[in-house]
This record gives sequence, C-alpha cells and structure tokens, in this order.
Amino acid sequence: MYHINSCDFIAGWISGVCGLAVGHPADTVKIRHQTFRDSGTLKIAYQTLKYEGVRGFYRGLGFPLLTAGALNSIFFGVYGNCLSHIQQSRGYENTRRTSSEGGARNKHWHLDVWLAGSVAGFVQLSLACPVDLVKIKLQTQTGKTWGSDPELGYRGPLECLSSTYRDYGIRGLYRGLPVMMWR
Repeated sequence: MYHINSCDFIAGWISGVCGLAVGHPADTVKIRHQTFRDSGTLKIAYQTLKYEGVRGFYRGLGFPLLTAGALNSIFFGVYGNCLSHIQQSRGYENTRRTSSEGGARNKHWHLDVWLAGSVAGFVQLSLACPVDLVKIKLQTQTGKTWGSDPELGYRGPLECLSSTYRDYGIRGLYRGLPVMMWR
C-alpha cells in the first residue's frame, strides 16, 4: 500500500522559510538593479538603505514568506512521493540506488529522479508563478524617485493579486511562466 511521507513536506516548508529570510535582501537588490538599469548594484543597495532603511530590503517579503514554505513543501512532498511511487511501480521496496546502499540496484535511478523532479517542479509552478509576480511588483515599488514619499501602487499582496487578475485575467498571473519552467 502506498502512503504519503509527511517528512518531505515538513522539511520543504522549513527550508523554504529559512532560504527566503536569508536571501530576500539580495533578491530585492537584484530585482531593482534589473528594473532600474541606470544604477549599479552598490548604488541600488545604498539608495535602498538611505531612503527606506533596512526595511526596504525586505519589501515584498510578506507574501513569499507565507508561501515559500508551501512552495518548497509542495516540491519536496510531490518529489518524494512521486519518486517513491515510481520506484514501487518498478518493483523496488525503497528508493536506494545501489545494492551497496542496502537495496536492489535500480538501473533507471537517474531517469526516476529526473521524472519525479520534473513533475514536482511543474506542480510547484502553479503557485510559484503568481507569488513571484507579486513579489517582484512589490519589490520595485519605490515611488518616482527615492527620497520622496513613495507612491505605492499596491498596499499589499492581495491587492496586487486582485488588481492583476482584474486587469489581465488568469493569464496575467502566469506572465513569465515559460521562463520559470526553464529555470
């Protein structure tokens, strides 16, 4: 009988939150550098700190923080369970690759890992694409110029989501999906 391993989901959730908390400031600088092409990376970081304080580096973090755990949880959970299901369908009791690791040798191990990863990535994108779109829209809101009161287009992630959906429909929420699939 096939059962779902919750450990993969929990590990994915924890790793997603930790990775986001550490990497978001650098991601904010990267996104702004890509958006405001006339400024260098150090200038972007300096202006963010000068005009917005440390909090500016974390602009747009709320929505991804709520969903990062879910995104990684979805990926690791689907991956682990899909790999286990593939292995069981091939007649293997565990997902070990070689007989020296304690299980029967599976000559299709690399293909199985690739298939499970592809399925998990595809499933994860259904949530990741709208989350990434909202994150980027919120990260690039600095007002017309730094130092002035920012004219924020969105007050938060839900307003950003609903406005994007209202203006562009479901296709608007998945803008950039083909590129995300390739990365």
